[in-house]
Amino acid sequence: MSRKALVVFTALIVMLALVGTGGSADKKLTFGIGISAPFAPFVIAVEKGFMEKRGVPAEYKMFESGAPAFEAMVAGSLDAGMVSEFIFVPARAKGAQISLVSLFTVTGKDLGAVVSKNIKAPKDLEGKTVGTAVRTSAEYFMYKYFEKHGVDISKVTVKNINPTETSPALFRGDIDAFFLWGNWVPKGPEVVPGARVIAYSGDDNVYIQKQSLIFNANSLKAHPDLVGKSLLALMDTIKFIKEQPDEAAAIAGKAFRIAPDEMKKQMAPLNYVVELKRASINEYKASTRWIVGKGGFNIPDVDKFWSELVDAAPLKAVAPGQTDL
Repeated sequence: MSRKALVVFTALIVMLALVGTGGSADKKLTFGIGISAPFAPFVIAVEKGFMEKRGVPAEYKMFESGAPAFEAMVAGSLDAGMVSEFIFVPARAKGAQISLVSLFTVTGKDLGAVVSKNIKAPKDLEGKTVGTAVRTSAEYFMYKYFEKHGVDISKVTVKNINPTETSPALFRGDIDAFFLWGNWVPKGPEVVPGARVIAYSGDDNVYIQKQSLIFNANSLKAHPDLVGKSLLALMDTIKFIKEQPDEAAAIAGKAFRIAPDEMKKQMAPLNYVVELKRASINEYKASTRWIVGKGGFNIPDVDKFWSELVDAAPLKAVAPGQTDL
């Protein structure tokens, strides 16, 4: 065999090996996203070309919310998703092979408490009925709010309620207040005379809501280089959102079928970040202990659980200043 033929043959073998093993050379990262403002950066990162510029073939697949997208990621149909600890902690505790690679959205203005006209102060909630979505960030905010303001939770009737029923229930007097997220919060005062938002979770630093970027552990293990580059692309995207909020909202709004002005309004209170900080992990550990206390599964060692869940290697490799772990 001539030297030229040998070179061509070797190159062919390498190419076939990459195709056969699904190597990073032909891998496309798929992000599962919900149709809402917290997921806007993933749309913009793909549509504006930030992923491509960083050498990451990528796409996004839209779901009704982050929860079903996360389930698809756990099943191996997607590479990554973004949810709160109230979803990924139970899943990991029950055996889901996932890795947390970065914090992503942080906000104190999504979760809110809406009260009827008869509630003037937090202590007035004692002896009353409060609606919330149990075992979620909304209930945890309620718990932290009661703790902050000295409300005796044993004197409050907590009712698990579907978000669609909160305002009607408040209107009928079935509940005296509700703790919830998103557009359900301002909707209360719009439809219930005298109702008001008594607090958002970030008021007095009661609870800062966080959602993190979670990768399927097998995808991360197989393609750590692409994961690292995707983090850089998301950092580029966040910079673009801050510098060009109108264009960013237009791109996300087109994908989500939300008017640009409304999209911009929904994105404004969100702080998008790519970072892993010890302080945030400690806050996660506190909420994890609360989640475990609600029952359904057990985590014998919370510190060990988190040390195994978090993988800071991809972020350390590309942006070491973004983590202190």
